[in-house]
Amino acid sequence: ALTLQQPWASAVRDLGKRTENRSWPAPKRAVGSIIAIHAGQTFHEDAADWLAARTGRMLTRSNVPLGAVVALARVVEVVQESSDDMWFFGPYGWVLDDVVALTPVPCRGRPQVWAVPETVRRGIELQWHFQMSGKD
Repeated sequence: ALTLQQPWASAVRDLGKRTENRSWPAPKRAVGSIIAIHAGQTFHEDAADWLAARTGRMLTRSNVPLGAVVALARVVEVVQESSDDMWFFGPYGWVLDDVVALTPVPCRGRPQVWAVPETVRRGIELQWHFQMSGKD
């Protein structure tokens, strides 16, 4: 899993944010893999204002989940520049695809890339299987 501060985790889940900015590149094992997107406990008002100006959606501390896994996403590549991506700030952009929104699964986050506890993993897998069974 990867913990994102809010409202960024909700932007991945709900607003089409497909680049996650980090000061470090994704571990090689993460590229090509599906990771859990975890919404941390921190909420940044400035980020919410930035999102509202660009997307027209106002995310607030009261309308986003905190302390929960909110989505699954595949890390498809890591870039160090992108001139046409409004989400890229660098220095490393983890490009995400195949995002699946989840009903939030409460979980404590951790720094860097971390392993989801087994009980949380089961809840995530149940949702993922249910969502995938309804698709062609």
